[in-house]
Amino acid sequence: MNTDDLGFKQFIGSMFERLDRTASILVVVFVGAFLETTVLPIPFELLLVPLMLRHRRLLWMIVLAALAGCMTGALAGYTIGLYAYQSFGVPVVQWLGAEQAMSIFKGRLEKNAFMSVFLVGFTPIPIQVATLGAGFTQMALMTFSMAVLLSRALRFGGLGLLVHWFGEDTLQLLQRHRYSALALGLLLLALLIFLLTKA
Repeated sequence: MNTDDLGFKQFIGSMFERLDRTASILVVVFVGAFLETTVLPIPFELLLVPLMLRHRRLLWMIVLAALAGCMTGALAGYTIGLYAYQSFGVPVVQWLGAEQAMSIFKGRLEKNAFMSVFLVGFTPIPIQVATLGAGFTQMALMTFSMAVLLSRALRFGGLGLLVHWFGEDTLQLLQRHRYSALALGLLLLALLIFLLTKA
C-alpha cells in the first residue's frame, strides 16, 4: 500500500470519526430531513433507522432533530409556494415529476386543508407538493404547521418506538412485515380520521 492510499484512508477515517460525534449526527439528521422535505425525494428512513440503531442513546434526540429539519424545510417550501411559486416552486414540482399530483392536491386543499396536508405524510405523494401547494393556495400557516408537525411526529416517533422495542430486528421487521404494517397503519389512520372528523 502506497503512502497516498494510506493518507486517503486516514482522511476518510477521521472524517467518519468526526461525523460519529453527537453534534455531527444530529446535524446530519437535521440536514437530511430538511433536504428530503425541500428538494430530494428520498426515503429518509433509509438514513434514519440505521442511525437510530447505531446511536440508541440518542434515539429521541434523533427523532427531534429529524422533526426540526422537516419543519424547517416545510416552512421554507410554504414560503416559496406563497411568494415565489412560479419562479421556484414550479421547477421543483416538474423536477419531481409531480405536476399531476400537485393538480389533484390543490383540489383537495380546498375541501379539507388540514387533512390533505396531514395525509401526505402517509402516502407516496412527495411532501414538496404539500408544502408548495399549501403556500400557493395561502393555507393558514398555523393549520399547515400543525398538520405537518402531527404527521411527521407520528412517522418519526413511530420509527423511534420500533427501534426502542425491537432494536436490531427493526429493519428486518420493516422488510418482512411491510404489507401487514401498511394495512395496520391504514386502519389506524382511518380510525384517526374518523375521530378527527367527528370531533
